[in-house]
Amino acid sequence: MLTNIRLFLYSALLPAAIFISSNANAQQPLERFEEVAAGFKSPGRDYGTVPFWVWNTKITKRNIDSMLNDYRKNDFGGVIIHPRPGLITEFLSKEWFDLFEYALQQGKKLGLNIWIYDENSYPTGFAGGLVGEQMPEAYNQGQMLYMEEATRLPDDLSAFFLFLKEENGSYKDVTSNLKEEEGKTGHYRLFKKVNYQRSNRGSVAGPIGVSYVDLMAKGVTDKFIDIAYKSYEKVVGNEFGKTIKGVFSDEPTIINEGRNCVRWTPDLFDRFYKDWHYDLRLHLPSLFKETGDWKRVRHNYYQVLLELFIDRWSKPVSAYMSAHQLTWTGHYWEHGWPSPYHGPDNMAMYAWHQMPGIDMLFNQFNEDKPVQFGNIRAVRELGSVANQLGKTRTLSETYGGAGWELTFKDMKRLADWEFVLGVNFLNQHLSFMTLTGARKYDYPPSFSYHEPWWPYYRFMNHYFTRLSYLLSKGQQYNNILVIEPTTSAWMYYARDAENKRFFDITKTFNDFVTKMQRSHLEYDLGSENVIKDHGRVDGNSFVVGQRAYKVVVIPPGMESINSATFRLLKDYIAAGGKVICFEQLRLVDGAVNNELSIISQIPEMKPDLFHNEGFSISGLKGDSIGGNIYHQRRKLANGELLLLTNASMTGASSGSIHMRGQDVVQMDMNSGNISRINYSLHDQEVHFDFNIPPAGSQVLFIADKKLPEYKINAPAAEWATVNASATKISRPFDNNLTIDFCDLHLHKPDSNYTSIHVGVASNTAFKHHGFTDGVGNPWNNRTQFKQAIVSRDTFSTGTGYTAVYHFNIAAGVDFRNFKAVIEQPELWHDVKINGEYIKNEPGQWWLDRSFGVYRIGRYLKTGDNELAVTVSPMSVYAEIEPVYILGDFNLEAASRGWSIVKPQPLQFGYWDKQGLPLYGHGITYTKTFTITEPGKSYAVELGKWKGTVAAVKVNGVLAGVITAEPNRLSIGEFVKKGTNKIEVTVTGSLKNVLGPFYNKPAPGLVDPGKWYNVKTQPPGNEYDIYDYGLTEDYGIKVMR
Repeated sequence: MLTNIRLFLYSALLPAAIFISSNANAQQPLERFEEVAAGFKSPGRDYGTVPFWVWNTKITKRNIDSMLNDYRKNDFGGVIIHPRPGLITEFLSKEWFDLFEYALQQGKKLGLNIWIYDENSYPTGFAGGLVGEQMPEAYNQGQMLYMEEATRLPDDLSAFFLFLKEENGSYKDVTSNLKEEEGKTGHYRLFKKVNYQRSNRGSVAGPIGVSYVDLMAKGVTDKFIDIAYKSYEKVVGNEFGKTIKGVFSDEPTIINEGRNCVRWTPDLFDRFYKDWHYDLRLHLPSLFKETGDWKRVRHNYYQVLLELFIDRWSKPVSAYMSAHQLTWTGHYWEHGWPSPYHGPDNMAMYAWHQMPGIDMLFNQFNEDKPVQFGNIRAVRELGSVANQLGKTRTLSETYGGAGWELTFKDMKRLADWEFVLGVNFLNQHLSFMTLTGARKYDYPPSFSYHEPWWPYYRFMNHYFTRLSYLLSKGQQYNNILVIEPTTSAWMYYARDAENKRFFDITKTFNDFVTKMQRSHLEYDLGSENVIKDHGRVDGNSFVVGQRAYKVVVIPPGMESINSATFRLLKDYIAAGGKVICFEQLRLVDGAVNNELSIISQIPEMKPDLFHNEGFSISGLKGDSIGGNIYHQRRKLANGELLLLTNASMTGASSGSIHMRGQDVVQMDMNSGNISRINYSLHDQEVHFDFNIPPAGSQVLFIADKKLPEYKINAPAAEWATVNASATKISRPFDNNLTIDFCDLHLHKPDSNYTSIHVGVASNTAFKHHGFTDGVGNPWNNRTQFKQAIVSRDTFSTGTGYTAVYHFNIAAGVDFRNFKAVIEQPELWHDVKINGEYIKNEPGQWWLDRSFGVYRIGRYLKTGDNELAVTVSPMSVYAEIEPVYILGDFNLEAASRGWSIVKPQPLQFGYWDKQGLPLYGHGITYTKTFTITEPGKSYAVELGKWKGTVAAVKVNGVLAGVITAEPNRLSIGEFVKKGTNKIEVTVTGSLKNVLGPFYNKPAPGLVDPGKWYNVKTQPPGNEYDIYDYGLTEDYGIKVMR
């Protein structure tokens, strides 16, 4: 069926997608290209990327200064200050606000925007536990209803608050007549209220023992605003709307925890009756089982939950932001659509944000079965609401959990894909203040000084700053509206008892949207709740907010429609509007409605309704386009911007585009330069070809009139190879050995463990010392309530542990200059190498500023060596983590881990095959060449290589980076007469330093759990590590 849909849409709807509605066009003034071009090279900080700046330690002004300067040097637009697991400084304390204000003032001096992340980890709403502390009714009135079935009432009825009895196919409320039911048999349904969990985790990545809150309950959001937003207002409110741009809310939810339950709130029954005029209590079993009028009841129930969520959460927060000149952004749990488990309709929630957002985490791109990336629907939902409601900026929280191995090519491909579908503001997840302890496992990578590619990241920032700028200009007009079957899916949802139809709707609609995208159609998605609030009919246009549509699509999977939507569709059809229906509608608000027959057939497609002009895309000479091409058009006052991106990592996309216009210029997002491209002109249309490499992109402007000020770049010519010296290959940094197994000796009472993984050792040590209310390590993916963790740092004399790390050195190794790296050197009572006490080198650190360096060469020996650290008494900060050995050596796989052996000269090829399996920094490939005629076009061209990025220096000056095909970098402006030195540094990643190494972790799906449940140390050749390096020499080219 979907193949037929695709063919039909492509042939029948493509003209509709191209037609620009004059009504929509008139609603907002459009910028001229000249204005856009003037700001393109340097758009300014408001368009720059903003990482989550993770405050996950004891915050100091020194760390604040250092990292803010790093952000400025790398040309970020600002930061979102994000409390995160591992935070030691008390959240929302005076100290917290003093440090926040300091960061604000320093950021202001540096020209960085500051954003507030409004929670202590996530989900937003409980203020790290302070809402529940100050307002117990925020969590103790019950958030779920659990249903039990019985044939006889139990003796103890105290746990239940509602009793139903089935009689003649319906239910009767017998709660007030329980005496009469004593001893009787029948079909009873017993309901009890249950609160959110306060134990290990529940729904919250926050403090153990702290409950989430009911955002649908009256007054809870007001209390959250008082505690969170108004506290910031008192301290830094004078910068609201200035240096402080706005607030990020992370996944606020009305989740229902546990099995066999439904969401409840104290005035649910009253609100339901007001909206639907019947008593929900008598129909509660329909929410659990397909009994009674279950489709209608479920539809009506989830509609009430949605409206309560909006009324009690979205509206008051949105109003606060507007009143204080703040931009409200963040995201909900959009990946679960159409499940109402976290919230019934995310698109409806976006309507209340000044800058709505999504998250797209990990690095597993799959359009057919997406984990996150590849979920076209989720991004188009965001872009559609932005189009409809005039929201010029849209955010995505991106990259988290992609792993330390994430490359620049990955980063560009993933974010390009989001941007072309509707995002224009990039928020990197995460930027760690420290890697100390378990913090390094918190969904890496980290956009911070820890990364070996950090000195080169500004090039990526320049690209996305310019792309954000362009996609914030003009307007995207799509002529097709596809109504989401969200409310139809509600009817088939029951927690842990979903009807198969629920999953069919999910897959069918996602497939439908994906096929529309692959057909290069231009469309918006429609939320029925947004349509209810902002929909109208204007002539033969179906209008949602600022967008007028000529075609409305009822997609596969949609069998129920809301009454407000149906009323508009009837008016639209009466006015001559076109509704294309791919599934027979049968229900209105979940109930049968015979009037739906008016849209039971696909209407006749009149050729004069659509204009087959304005845009077409095709392969060259009948071939396929190849790769995975996406496009977005944006209308300016005197032409159109066109973004092309290729989401394939392996195949190029090439083809031809026809658009209405008179001239075509290219906007280079890496350099900020603008130049004309070759095209032909045919009857008011321009025809031009494109060739987009894997993970590549191109932005063009198609002008209504000639733009004489722009010239065509020099035509492509033949590149010739320059004679150069042989390549010298060098390792600029020490090699490293990561030791993440140890022997553990616990004190008071004494216990001993041999060769256990550090994650196991750390949890074991903390449990031994009383931390039994979680996994053990209290900092492992947990935050603290107030000072709940640090206040327990009161261990008696004699407590603590010794962790002993072993490593083997082969004969013939010169180990005199070897060093050891140990986290938190100030923490340890003593550190010994082979029984000798050692001290860390003052002021020296490696990888993280909290990782101390120890000179150990004089104490080492051939064979087994022991590095022992002792904490006494025990400390709440004493996490057991890997230690590292640094030096000039190679590694060789051993039966368990690795042995240190003599270094060998490096060759072309992957480093892990040359004794550097755990090395994560760069290898430099240097050559020289001599010229007599400077001023020509020169380039460095790489052959086969693997790495996160390749940086090119010419005569000691950084000329740029190479990230992907065509693997060429122009260097002409840096070349001088005489001898020139070229250094190509291929950078690896912290994946090979920090892991995860064990249990065959899935690539691109990296969460804290990947570092745990490690039972034994495997041989080194079974570690999960990545290949990096140049496998063949590079060339220096000159254009003839």
